[in-house]
Amino acid sequence: MAELNFGSESSSPHYVQSVLDTDLYKLTMQQAVQRHFPDKYVKYKFTNRNRSMKFTRACVAAIEEAIDKLGEIKLEDNELQWLKAACPYFQPGYLEYLGAFRFKPKEQITLRFVPQPNEGDAVDHEEVGDIEIEVNGLWAEVILYETPVMAVVSEAYFVHVDKDWTMDGQEELAYEKGKELYEGGVLLSEFGARRRRSYAAQNAVMKGLVRADKSRPEGVKGKLSGTSNVHLARKYNTKPIGTIAHEWTMALGAMYGVEKANLLALELWEKVYPTHTSNELHIALTDTYTSEAFFKDVAQTPGLLAGWRGVRQDSGDPFKFIGLAKRAYEGLGVDPKEKLIIFSDSLNNEKCLALKKACDEVGIPAGFGVGTSLTNDFKSKMSGEKSKPLNIVIKVASINGLDCVKISDDIMKVAISAACQIITSVQVNVEGAGLLVDRVNAVMLVVTTPLGGRKDAFEVARRATGVWETKQGRLADSRVAAEEACGEFQRLGLAPEAAECLQISRDMDLLDGQPDDCRCALEEAQGEFERMGMQKGTAGCLTSLGEINLRAGRHDEGIGRGATDIREDGDKSVTGSMRIFTCGSFQGCGGLRAVMGVRSRFVLSMFLL
Repeated sequence: MAELNFGSESSSPHYVQSVLDTDLYKLTMQQAVQRHFPDKYVKYKFTNRNRSMKFTRACVAAIEEAIDKLGEIKLEDNELQWLKAACPYFQPGYLEYLGAFRFKPKEQITLRFVPQPNEGDAVDHEEVGDIEIEVNGLWAEVILYETPVMAVVSEAYFVHVDKDWTMDGQEELAYEKGKELYEGGVLLSEFGARRRRSYAAQNAVMKGLVRADKSRPEGVKGKLSGTSNVHLARKYNTKPIGTIAHEWTMALGAMYGVEKANLLALELWEKVYPTHTSNELHIALTDTYTSEAFFKDVAQTPGLLAGWRGVRQDSGDPFKFIGLAKRAYEGLGVDPKEKLIIFSDSLNNEKCLALKKACDEVGIPAGFGVGTSLTNDFKSKMSGEKSKPLNIVIKVASINGLDCVKISDDIMKVAISAACQIITSVQVNVEGAGLLVDRVNAVMLVVTTPLGGRKDAFEVARRATGVWETKQGRLADSRVAAEEACGEFQRLGLAPEAAECLQISRDMDLLDGQPDDCRCALEEAQGEFERMGMQKGTAGCLTSLGEINLRAGRHDEGIGRGATDIREDGDKSVTGSMRIFTCGSFQGCGGLRAVMGVRSRFVLSMFLL
């Protein structure tokens, strides 16, 4: 793995035009971070979600040089004066800070090229590979890197790797898209900075959208609400638009626990941007730990969300989200017609118009933040087929050494940085907070299910762990779902996951007072683990069998064999965490969690309900 050094001379262009060539929410969050967490250190990590799209050394060198040039840009006086007038929510102290702000990429960014061993994937006989990018530093200082670095990576890729495209017709294409959306009543915000094909592409899109907006016939209700790119908002005299990013809630979840993060994210935001002054910046992002969990959390403090202008849907099924949001607002005693849903997940014209119609039918106002389908919509010059954009993200990975996690409403968007630690910390606090299990089950299943598009197994398995309604006596539902998940995993050839679903079935039987059924399921799971050579899984089943025997009064059989197997495996921490069940209550869940490792934590969580 080769590591690149910053500072080499080159004629590489400036892919980023200004400190303001970024998304508004990076600036609003920077002000909030400076207010609440000025001394916190964070780490961001880059992810290329489409690993088949490789980078060449020439491309990575251009990325390196363009990132290095970020250190040369600063906020100009005329930009500062405009920002002061256009964004009155920025306080004088923050504007002074931003005026003096400088990127320090040589100190704060690490970029590595990881060569691809398969030479058959070479591009024009050049060596290809993946890239790794990490950003480290004080949160308030490095929070602004995400958007410009992503824009740099995308533009460099389409300059040096995929050159089979042209800018011809981009402004007119954006004009036609804008015209169709405005005539359909869509309130459109341009959100395309992070994954734009190039600065020129985003600039052309804004030209087309502004032109279409200015030529709207009288009576057309749709319009261009603005753009998230602050630099282009200034250039085209339109409104800068922003919400909150997932990193705000992710970082709070790491520091204070996910059970507190959703409410704390809103409360701390309001301390910087009070709703009684303006609710312009109060669009709540719901899906950091799943939207269902968010709405359950805010129901605990009904007046909090009621003061916010609306919510943002960024993953999962947007049509189902409409009903979820409507029910949530009604449950808070708020008229949904007075609130707003902002949709921002992989939108195109067709999807925007369909969602607008669905919202109109329900009576909820809607807005739309459209990104990649505007600023990275190109065709191959050779084939005429769609030119695939990069699917890249930069997410906060840790804060002060505490790992951050994003669950999302969509498995493909889950960020599972050190999910084990997050899950463990949640389980410690489960007592008295019954929603926590629901909140983390997606993370657990991502750990157990490969991210290779196996959504069918994931959905079934989620039901197996999500139907944890043991408090309401619905154990049979959980058992059926577990068995169905087991079958799905077997069909996909995922034997370890199938075996673990058998263990879920065992837990249902045990809780439901059916020890014989539980014993049969455990013995079957034990056989599967033995066949795969998974010693700790085998030991976990043996231990659980011993626990059943103890509950049945068969003390002579106990749990000795399982503990012995674990000791022979050399895992002293597991041996030390062994417990037994006594007096008819589950007191030994720690041992079960430890012997099975990450994949059994959903079993443990159920015991802790």
